[in-house]
Amino acid sequence: MADAMPIPYSPYASVEDRALLRRLDLAPGTLPAGGNWYPEERTLEAVVDLIETEEPSRVLMLNGGLAVAVFARALKGRGEILVVDHDAQSIRVTAHMLSQVGACAPVRILEAELQDYDKHNMWYDRVLVSELTGTFDLIFIDGPPHFSGRMPRWPAGAELFHRLAPGGIVVLDKAKRVKEKKALQRWAEAHPHLSQSRLKRGGGAVVLRAASQD
Repeated sequence: MADAMPIPYSPYASVEDRALLRRLDLAPGTLPAGGNWYPEERTLEAVVDLIETEEPSRVLMLNGGLAVAVFARALKGRGEILVVDHDAQSIRVTAHMLSQVGACAPVRILEAELQDYDKHNMWYDRVLVSELTGTFDLIFIDGPPHFSGRMPRWPAGAELFHRLAPGGIVVLDKAKRVKEKKALQRWAEAHPHLSQSRLKRGGGAVVLRAASQD
């Protein structure tokens, strides 16, 4: 008999009544609760709002885990998700969560190890990431891990923002932290065409989107 899939980072919640699971038509206990190493529950709900209103066809996610299963379920087969993750165990857990939620949008997971990006930060293998094709309607940034640099999520601007489709949006999770605030400041300077606003009900996450043309 195969061993049970280990769930690192966050245990399965014993919450009997979770709005997010009800909204996704999932039974209690199907997925772990948000928070800790995962995005907060209210952030996940707010991004589900975006998915329902914006109807993205292609979603790019930096880091696997709970958010991947939630967004794949929310897409209801309307699009596809590409996940970039450096950690093999996290990838296995993501695959397990996807199996728990049943029918959802197709998900492709790219394992890309962390490498030195500059003298202060690590980032995903740039050769592998550069081979991603096409544009993305939604980029959700929840990686690389916080320990991997002074501004470990800042490289996403130079590496990925040019891959946004017209009208595409970026969501930066945990944007209240110091490192993320610094990344947002750098992005505002380098990408002035992207406005920044707090994600409504999003627990401190920030949305970047192309400024409207008057």
